[in-house]
Amino acid sequence: MKTYIFKFSVLIIIFVTALSSFNSNYDPNCKKVLELPSLDGSFTNDVYFCKNEAKESFFYSQIETSVCNDTLCRIVNLKVYWDLAGNFKKFDTIPGKQLTKNDHNDFTSADYSKLHKTLKDNYAVIGKKHVGAFIDNKQFRKSNKIDGVSGATKREIKEEVVDGALYSTHTLWKLINGRIKEQIKEYTHTNYNEQFEQQLLNSENGSTNLFVLQKFKDEDYVNKFNLVIEVMKRKHSLINFYISKALPETIFKNNIQKQQLKDIWSYLDENSKSVLSKKLN
Repeated sequence: MKTYIFKFSVLIIIFVTALSSFNSNYDPNCKKVLELPSLDGSFTNDVYFCKNEAKESFFYSQIETSVCNDTLCRIVNLKVYWDLAGNFKKFDTIPGKQLTKNDHNDFTSADYSKLHKTLKDNYAVIGKKHVGAFIDNKQFRKSNKIDGVSGATKREIKEEVVDGALYSTHTLWKLINGRIKEQIKEYTHTNYNEQFEQQLLNSENGSTNLFVLQKFKDEDYVNKFNLVIEVMKRKHSLINFYISKALPETIFKNNIQKQQLKDIWSYLDENSKSVLSKKLN
């Protein structure tokens, strides 16, 4: 009888501990909306749509992925965040699961900063080819714990790749900036509302602003012209050029709105000025 009571008590403790753990990890402000498989299909990561305390929306996943085709590379674990337009915002490391490079040396602060910069770059060279294209087999780097001897990273992507972490950098870029971006955009498009629009326009990321601007009709530029002006003041030349070409004739018949454009002239690039000059005169 005592043995039965003891076993029953142990089961209760395990159940309560598991339930407590589940509750501590569950965020009522998040809901699962998508899945993100690793590039090799070994892992499937849940992607959540979340709102923070300021009611700002974002997407989040705690990703787990392999980065090379053997057992010598450590599994990468990372918390990743995207904005409503599917653009990478930031990542957070997980305690006890720091990223590593050659010989399993931990990433430094400078390494994390470089990785963040590369992941933010939608046009990074490293995302355009297979990882093997970036290995220079004419040069060699000795590694005591991983490859023994491996090809060095080609010079063309030295500025993008964390030294000693080519595979990790390549895999994370492809995973974070791959198909998931379009899936997030589609989710946002399907659930689009005024709150989304306001948040997207308030973003400092020009690509995120463009997601909204491409939905604008002529009347949107007229009715939300003050917001458009704020976007133009951020000095994103490509975005300003897009806006300059898209502004309807109605804007240039309104003296107040014409003056608003003149007031931000110093924020504009030469191409945008050229387009606007013809419309203002």
